[in-house]
Amino acid sequence: VDIGAGANEDGYKIAQELGVSGYIAVEPYYAKRLKRVLKEYIKEDHQAHMPLLLVIIKEDGLSALQHLKDGSINIMSSATDNLILRDKGYNAEANKEMTRVLGDKGLFINYDSVLHPKYHKEVNSINFFHYACPVRFYSKSDNVFNEKE
Repeated sequence: VDIGAGANEDGYKIAQELGVSGYIAVEPYYAKRLKRVLKEYIKEDHQAHMPLLLVIIKEDGLSALQHLKDGSINIMSSATDNLILRDKGYNAEANKEMTRVLGDKGLFINYDSVLHPKYHKEVNSINFFHYACPVRFYSKSDNVFNEKE
């Protein structure tokens, strides 16, 4: 589940690289554009990767999380940084919900939305951006946060 998926295919590409079977994009503002972008990307990328099961939900992250069962998913949160979501109360509630729905062996990945051209590179013919800020990984089973740039 990609909370705050945005309007591009970055989250989908990360899901492909992680080897998951499906990608659920939660995006309240750009869902229509994201659908168009992903349809085009999947059409172009069909030879390199099997398409993932794809669901796009036009809803805010907190509301979408509240519909999910305890311990039911892995989460990649790509746009829930303080630059995008400035309401600390909303962020606190969303973080509680993310912890609740994260599976026992689940992984929470958070990367902020600040990009810089020097962090761009191509890997296996796929363009990736390296974000100009730490990426935070949280493993519920280890109860540990790890931070990398």
